[in-house]
Formats: sequence, C-alpha cells, structure tokens
Amino acid sequence: MTYIRFMSMVAWVCSSIAAHAQEPYPPAPPAPVSIVKAEYFFDNDPGYGNGTAIPLTPDTQLANLTRPLQLNGSGLNNGIHYFYLRTQDANGNWSLTNTALFDNMVVPTYPVAATLPNLVAAEYFIDNDPGPGNGTPVALPTATSADGWHVLVNLTGLPPSVHRLFIRTRDANGRWSLANYALFDNTAVIPYPAAPTPAPAIGTVEYYIDTDPGFGNGQAIDVVAAADISNFTFGIPLTTVSQGAHTIFLRSRQNPWSISAYADFLYGSTLPVHWLYVKGEATADGTRLTWATGEEQQTDKFIIEYSTDGSNYAVAGEVKATNQSHGSSYTFMHTHHLQGALYYRIRQTDLDARYTYSKSVVMVFRNNLRQFALFPNPATEVVNVAAPTGEVIRRIALYNTAGNLLQTLRVTGNPTATSLPVGKLPSGTYYLQIEGKTSTNTLTFVKQ
Repeated sequence: MTYIRFMSMVAWVCSSIAAHAQEPYPPAPPAPVSIVKAEYFFDNDPGYGNGTAIPLTPDTQLANLTRPLQLNGSGLNNGIHYFYLRTQDANGNWSLTNTALFDNMVVPTYPVAATLPNLVAAEYFIDNDPGPGNGTPVALPTATSADGWHVLVNLTGLPPSVHRLFIRTRDANGRWSLANYALFDNTAVIPYPAAPTPAPAIGTVEYYIDTDPGFGNGQAIDVVAAADISNFTFGIPLTTVSQGAHTIFLRSRQNPWSISAYADFLYGSTLPVHWLYVKGEATADGTRLTWATGEEQQTDKFIIEYSTDGSNYAVAGEVKATNQSHGSSYTFMHTHHLQGALYYRIRQTDLDARYTYSKSVVMVFRNNLRQFALFPNPATEVVNVAAPTGEVIRRIALYNTAGNLLQTLRVTGNPTATSLPVGKLPSGTYYLQIEGKTSTNTLTFVKQ
C-alpha cells in the first residue's frame, strides 16, 4: 500500500508541475537608478554619508565622468594611505567602496645644472636609507642620463608587504641626486626553486629558425653531455632558408628545458644603404635635416617625407645619392611655417626601385603654437607633451575610451614640455587631458 501511494503522489506532482507555464529566464534586469551622491574618505570609514561629498550631476552611470577630482589631503601625514570612493543611488542604496593605495610623499624640485656632468655611480635601497654611498651599487653607462637603463633588484629575504624602492645617482662632481622611488608589493612573489646539487648534465641541445616546432622537435645539435657547455660552436645549413630577415633560437634540456636564447640575422640580402644617423634641427625657416650613410650600394636617391600625425606622410623633396662605397653625408632644408609636432623619415631608393626607410625623427615647433601638442603619435613607450607659447604644464590626466581615469601626473616647476610613460598600456586609443596655467586641452593618441 505504501508503494502504490508513493507512485501516485509522484504522478500527481509531475502532472501539477506540467500544468504551469515556465517563467522566462533570466528575469528582466531592474530599471537603472540614477546616482545622486558620491563621497570619498582616507584610511578610516566615517560611516555612510559622512565622507567628503563630491559634486556630480545625477545619472544612471558615471563611466564618462572625466572631470578631475580635487581631493583635500590636508592633515595627512607622510606615508602610505588608502583612498576610498563610493556612491549612492536615488533609492538610498550605497555602492561597494572602491579603494586605492597611494603614498603621500612630496619630492621637492631639484635644480637643473646648466652643464650636465657624467654619472659615475648609482645605488638602490629598500624602505630605509643607509646613507649616500651605502646602498646596493648599480652599474651605469658613462653618460649624463640613465633614462631607459634597467636595474636588477635583489629581493631575497624581503618580507611580504608593501615596500618602497629608492634609487639615486652620483655625478662626476661628487653630488648625489635626489632618491627616486616607487611602491611595489611582493606578497605574491613566489621564490624560484633552488637548483639541484650537483646540476644535472645537459644532454640535449636544439635550434630552430623563426617558428617554434615544439620542445624536442627542433634541429638537434651533437654535444658532449656536461653540466655546463660554454665556448661551443656549430654550423647551421641555410639551404632551405629564404633570403631576408630571420631569427634563430637555441635551447638546451637540463630537466626541464631552458629558456630559448635567440639572435636576429639577415640572410642573402645586401642592404642597399647603411644608415649612420638621421638628425633634425628646428630653424626660423623650417626644418634642417642631416643624415649620413656608412655604405651605399646601387643607391639612386633619398626622398624626404614628413607628417603632422605620424601616420600620413607627404613628400617634402628629394636628394640625389652620391652612391659612394664608403658612404656620404647629406643635408636637406624643408621650408615651412607649421606648428606642433612634425615627423620626418627618409626613403632610400636604389637603382632597381627597391627602397628602405630610415628611423623617424620628431620635431616640435612651439613658435606661435596655439594649443598643447603631443608626440609621438602613435606611441610605444613615452608620450611627450609641449605647451603653446606663453603656457606651462601643471597637470596631465590619462583616460581610456570608456572615460576611466588611469593615471594622473602633477607637474612641478611649470615646465613647457614633459613626458608620460605609456609602455605598460594595452594597445588602443587613449585621451590626455592637459591642464595649464590658463587653458585645458584634451588630445587623443594611439598606443601601439
């Protein structure tokens, strides 16, 4: 009897479910509600509605709010702080609180010498200053600037936390620079496993050209198994390699595979010209370009091209090549009254109509410049900004196409030109809002 009643109950439930129409899924989203209030605070939450109010125009979303926020940080001591931001909608509901970490530390403007001596020493330290000359030394090139120089920092034994990395240089006159610094967080750093002792022997070495066939599928090289292979040479057949530019990769197997070392090479093709340099000089009448070649083979002429946006080029003129085997130097005057950034490149054309381009040269003409200018565009590592005549640069804000603020650079000393690093940005279109003493401009650039 129990078994029969159970089955009939199941049948009744099933028929009951089948009798009801299924509601659509997913349910329709609720209508958006306007955001009517925003507030911020530092470090400690004063409670909802008790932060510093941010004026805004009520809207259903603030993604396109590009107006810079003027934050009052008076009373904050030097050191690391947290910034919090949240909003409230028309129904009285508060959003989650957004947070950002920043370092409240003011670096004074360092005076610029009329003649820059060479840098002779550099050092870094973490968190605590051991005194000039007592940091970890860094090798430097002999030059007046260390821009673009890479430094390897030893983090062994550093506790997981937020730290400050400082670096400074000393010039030939014995003067130390101010210590430049940056914040970093090493809580997610995973130590690399120690190598076994003794190291296993390298038993397999292989190479490939241009395209990786996969580990173990390259061209094998005969080697004598050893823990260290140095001063080893080998020949590579190039009978199946096409003429042109290629890259050769080399790796070894020592449980596991090593990182692939590589080198670029040019096979079969002789460059029609070897460029020594290309330079530009801004004059009252326009641009004077000078360039030199170390070798010319079957060279016909040099065509000078210029652009106002870095993408679309026009011909400014041409110079007949001397076609000397030892190379030659050339000069070309481009007469113009253009303003802002100008891009130049030289197209070398040989006698059989093949051609190559020189590197690009960017010139900035500020005479009677009516608004801020940026260059290069497109950019890869750095965007430079120049102010118009009579103007200075005080602040630069970087936004993406969604209107999100990505970076703010406050400039001290009222310079007429400055730079913003963009090397870590994903490729795409961005906006720079440049604030001067009397005007503000928003300019667009492309990051390659």
